[in-house]
Amino acid sequence: MRAMAYAHHPNTSVIVGTEHTPDGNIPASSGETSKPKINVKVPKTLSEFPLSPFELGLDHAGVPRMKRATAYDWLNQNDFPGSHLERYWINHTVPWPICITGHVARACLLQFGNFTVEFCDFVMRLWSHMDDVIYKHAEQYGKAHKRWRHFLAASFEQSVTSQEDYLSCPRTRSMFIGDHINYKIEYCQMIILPVMSNGKWSCYFWDFKYKTATVVDPTLMKSNSVKVKSHHQDTLADLHKALFECIEHFLTEWDVDENDWEFSFPDDSGPRARAFNSGLYAVHYARAFDG
Repeated sequence: MRAMAYAHHPNTSVIVGTEHTPDGNIPASSGETSKPKINVKVPKTLSEFPLSPFELGLDHAGVPRMKRATAYDWLNQNDFPGSHLERYWINHTVPWPICITGHVARACLLQFGNFTVEFCDFVMRLWSHMDDVIYKHAEQYGKAHKRWRHFLAASFEQSVTSQEDYLSCPRTRSMFIGDHINYKIEYCQMIILPVMSNGKWSCYFWDFKYKTATVVDPTLMKSNSVKVKSHHQDTLADLHKALFECIEHFLTEWDVDENDWEFSFPDDSGPRARAFNSGLYAVHYARAFDG
């Protein structure tokens, strides 16, 4: 989780005992654009999907091992000052406020902690910002690329499974529309969603190029795909329906169909995790999954 401790977001204050320098490249705005008014839908052909950052060789700068070790040792100290833990370590305002105290952030980051939904929402914002940086860096060298993936907040799944009116929810709207999204989601091949279910984390991927929805459950690696399917097929079906309702409602120019999709439940994507550290694995898969 090197990036989580050191990456800087222009609308974020993250206090974990390290220095952060604004890059100044990404404009920030809390305003929200209006719903698109053009209703002409144009389907994409396979050749119109962008190359992935993996194919383009785009990657965020790494953090030296020594700095990662120093940050972990600082978090893991036994006599951690209580006054530090009571303060907000994470304070991010766009598109909705995320405020996380040191108590919660430290528990999420240490080995025996587990991610809260709010903490995972913050990580998805961080992953999105890191993509902003690498694509912006490429533009400086005259190489403009369309965005390949879009990260949804984990709270999207919470809204759907709790049977909220998510289409009328400003938070849901902000996951698809807003000045904080500086690319067209309609061009993306992949939509990525971390999911908390029964006390453990997984990650769901929708590949619009190949019409395949994939579930990666770190706690069921090295089991079998039938078991993974039995744990996730109902949740995936609900989220699949909700995602396409949101696309139809918010992204009116995107001609996509929820039918005839293949659902995939692999069990060989990596080592097996435990429930308590599944959040760490899930957000890793969210960023490392190449389709």
